[in-house]
Amino acid sequence: MDLTHRSGMSSSTSRIPGHVFVIMGDIRNINCDAWLLPTDSALTLSPSWREDTALVEGIRQLKHTAFERGDSLAAALPGVKGNRPQPVATAVPIHGLDAPEQLKEPLEAFIDTAVQELAISNAPLKPGRSKRLLAIPFFGTAGAGGDMQRGEIIKVLLDGLAAGAERHGVDAVLVLRDPAAYGLAQSLRRTSDAWPALDKRLKEQVRRLTDIGSRGKLVPFMGAGTSVSGGGPQWSTLLDDLAGEVGLGKHREALQKLGSLDQASLIQERFAERASNDATGTNQDFRASIASKVALKRYGLAPALLSSIPSDGAITLNYDELFELASEDQGNPRSIIPSSYASNTHHRWLLKLHGTASLPDSIILTRDDYLGFKSNKQALTGLVQAHLMTHHMLFVGFGLSDQHFHEIIHDVRRAIPHTSKTPHALGTALVLTEDEMQRGLWEKHLDIVHMSPVGTPLDEAGRTLEIFLDMLDATFAANHTYLLADKYEGALSAPDRSLRDKLLELEEHLPEGASPGATKIVRTMLAALGHEL
Repeated sequence: MDLTHRSGMSSSTSRIPGHVFVIMGDIRNINCDAWLLPTDSALTLSPSWREDTALVEGIRQLKHTAFERGDSLAAALPGVKGNRPQPVATAVPIHGLDAPEQLKEPLEAFIDTAVQELAISNAPLKPGRSKRLLAIPFFGTAGAGGDMQRGEIIKVLLDGLAAGAERHGVDAVLVLRDPAAYGLAQSLRRTSDAWPALDKRLKEQVRRLTDIGSRGKLVPFMGAGTSVSGGGPQWSTLLDDLAGEVGLGKHREALQKLGSLDQASLIQERFAERASNDATGTNQDFRASIASKVALKRYGLAPALLSSIPSDGAITLNYDELFELASEDQGNPRSIIPSSYASNTHHRWLLKLHGTASLPDSIILTRDDYLGFKSNKQALTGLVQAHLMTHHMLFVGFGLSDQHFHEIIHDVRRAIPHTSKTPHALGTALVLTEDEMQRGLWEKHLDIVHMSPVGTPLDEAGRTLEIFLDMLDATFAANHTYLLADKYEGALSAPDRSLRDKLLELEEHLPEGASPGATKIVRTMLAALGHEL
């Protein structure tokens, strides 16, 4: 069966090898095409999965099927509605693992079943993606057998996903919740060529940004493009949707002759007119309608990858809350600025320059909004300016055409006049395709890094950007708690195993009566490496 054509991928795209991503997150919040739901031939679900009534019902419908009889290791859950990712029930050994290699066959069955199910259903690709995306949790660790072999299981999953991605030309993402597992997975990937899709130029840029980030100086600045894979609209699409809602769809060609700010202003006026004639009060107002259109529930890869960058701060022009959700799933919640939340006390923060969907009145879209922003929210603009002066911004997901962005850059340039003796780069802009005009406009102030040559389809260039961010995360990953944790010992290299033995020997022979301060430092180091003191 030719699954490539029926799955929505062109034959040229399918010939591009698949890629395996690794993220921290919650697999239920990933906007993937299909995901692996661990169970067994007895249709057992762990407590966390049983919280979802749709999953419970789907598992119930697998009774008296080949899956329950043990004749197949994977089965797509029936009854998935809407645009939800397709869960694929996958059987692990019912009595636990004797060896990690026992997961190879179920993992292969999941990938084959998911690809076939998506081809048969002819489901469209997720927004902004050129390939299918399959998501897999860290499964097979329940019970004493698997739990004590976590390191070996990570290796089996990475190898199996790489083989499946190459076999079917799909992308896969290993979604982890345990920082030790994440640290080990990234360590294993760094020792291999896990990013063959990136050329030498892009890999050198990853290393440059890693050096900046290792000094705590790299700050993500995100535009609408980072939310596309989660279903978020581009600005033009959002304006089209809003115009259609108030009867301006038939005038779209004339409306597009106006600038985006004036388009939004005219649409807002039509919303106000509709509200004044609405005796029932059933129609949404302008900002509530915007908020409803960006109330997204699942994030794509970009928010998850960007939230893993080791930076206390981040800035976005997006209204949606995907970056916040991804940060929460990774165990690093952020304080939101501005926000009405009383408990907004997290160490990490996110500045939402154009407002947020949960506070519709904060949304900025029209010309009046922009003019009012400069006079009413100078403190927020000042925070951005200060970071542009003292940090290195990583601009991702927009074409550097936002008027507010231009004003901020202009103010910073006035504060720090460019001379031959001062570094010119206020930040790095990751753009999808090469654009000489854009480079000429910005090269005195930004390092422009294009992902793909001119003419590359945007979804393919966007995928290269995801792979770029994936390598950046892997080079940043600094969690080494797997080194001394008993459950990961089996996956250590010979040098790491030798280091582990010497560190445990050090802990065992810490002399009594030694300096309390020095002893505390040693014990803190051992704890950071996963030793349970």
